[in-house]
Amino acid sequence: MAALSELARQHQAFVSVPLPNRFGPAATAFERLRSQGRAGAVAHCQFRLVNGPPQRYAADGVGWVVDPAIVGGGALRNLGIHGVNAALGLATGALRLKTVSIENRIHRAPVEDHALLVLQDAAGALFVVEAGYTFASMRPGGDFEWRIVSENATLIDYGERAFCATLDDGAIIEFPIELPATRYRLCMSDTLDRLARKAPPATSIDDYVAAMSLIDAAYEKAGR
Repeated sequence: MAALSELARQHQAFVSVPLPNRFGPAATAFERLRSQGRAGAVAHCQFRLVNGPPQRYAADGVGWVVDPAIVGGGALRNLGIHGVNAALGLATGALRLKTVSIENRIHRAPVEDHALLVLQDAAGALFVVEAGYTFASMRPGGDFEWRIVSENATLIDYGERAFCATLDDGAIIEFPIELPATRYRLCMSDTLDRLARKAPPATSIDDYVAAMSLIDAAYEKAGR
């Protein structure tokens, strides 16, 4: 992946990575607050994405997703990347791994079915990233939560409900529902717009490398 990043840099290529949860209502609202100077310092965040059992990938015809020889990991690599990228985007300075748990808690698949990371940035803010294949349903979706807490704001996105509370004005605002398909459309629209304007992508390959490097370090720390 680092080699691809270097190749893109050499050719000045536009390379965008589709991580659509950064277009979710809580994430975009926090960026607005931050641009207005109303967010304050980040205190703690939680990014949870727990989907159904690993066999659902075989049922969908993409069994390679849980083949460690191809993907190099399980739930953390596949789903945790969204949370790690979110943490990197909100962190002050470098992130360090405080706690790592990567296990097969329910399913005896070749890759892990649950992972939990606790990270801390240079300012002391905590970020919890949880990813799993342990939701008890083969249906699309699962257990999702994007939580951002700062000095002046608490923003929580449950996928089917999202809201923001702000201390300075005492407001609690409910956001319109944005299902995953909507977030992907917003991500693609933003990508095409940035490409047309010759602007940098919202999530670059360098951002992706930074997140995957943290995930690599988590696997190493867990002895995986």
